[in-house]
Amino acid sequence: MERIQRSEGEWADIIRQCKSSGLSDERWLKENGICPATYYRHLKKFRNVQVGKSVPVPVKPAVPESHEVIPLTIMEEKPVCVDGKDSVAARIHTGGIAIDLYNGADREMISSLLQMVVQLC
Repeated sequence: MERIQRSEGEWADIIRQCKSSGLSDERWLKENGICPATYYRHLKKFRNVQVGKSVPVPVKPAVPESHEVIPLTIMEEKPVCVDGKDSVAARIHTGGIAIDLYNGADREMISSLLQMVVQLC
């Protein structure tokens, strides 16, 4: 990377742009050709200067907020089979969701579950 001298004001702007970009620091720095070690040194210095001031460095949330309404189809309840079909046939883990599918599970139920997983992920 090319070495560029920047003023403290320029570093403050860079820090604000990075934090408000919505990207991870690593990705933003790479896309903007900024050395991570240099960035974090100036970030630490900037935070130390900001202590006691009323204008903090904007911090992006760890997980972006997302609110969605997902339609849920309620199906008619069917009797549960108890003749050895209560063992797990498949286990699905994706996007923080875990689903156990049991032997004898209704096709419509499996289809609805998979459609909901696709919408969530």
